[in-house]
Amino acid sequence: MAAWKLPLLVQILSVISVAVARPPNFVIFLADDLGYGDVGCYGHPTIRTPNIDKLAREGMKLTQFYSAYPICTPSRSGLLTGRLPIRNGIFTDHKYPLDLVSKTSNIQLLK
Repeated sequence: MAAWKLPLLVQILSVISVAVARPPNFVIFLADDLGYGDVGCYGHPTIRTPNIDKLAREGMKLTQFYSAYPICTPSRSGLLTGRLPIRNGIFTDHKYPLDLVSKTSNIQLLK
């Protein structure tokens, strides 16, 4: 092998290995009050979401997931920190879902 070919081959292989070792790109959508079937790519019959559908076709569509908390702010803090909301100080001091029911219920109002 000629002396000039070896450094060129090493350089080409290093460029290829760097190109292959690039980390993948991620896009995470966190939306409040969005159900699993509320976008077109998951089968909603009337809501049109062409841009999200295109991302799903060209990328990877994940179908199993967990949320750190069922309310907005604690679930966002869980996603951003990777910790449970109770551990990073972002939580409600109520018992979910009981905090959705007011102290005066409709039944008490009707009495």
